Amino acid sequence: MCKLKTLSGRIRAQWQTASRAVESRRLLNSEGEIA
Repeated sequence: MCKLKTLSGRIRAQWQTASRAVESRRLLNSEGEIA
């Protein structure tokens, strides 16, 4: 049970960093289009 919780937490952390990278990339792309 504890192992499962740490695994899901690790997956959630990876997903958050991935979504954050996608967001920053999208912002950079939109800035490039504007400029």
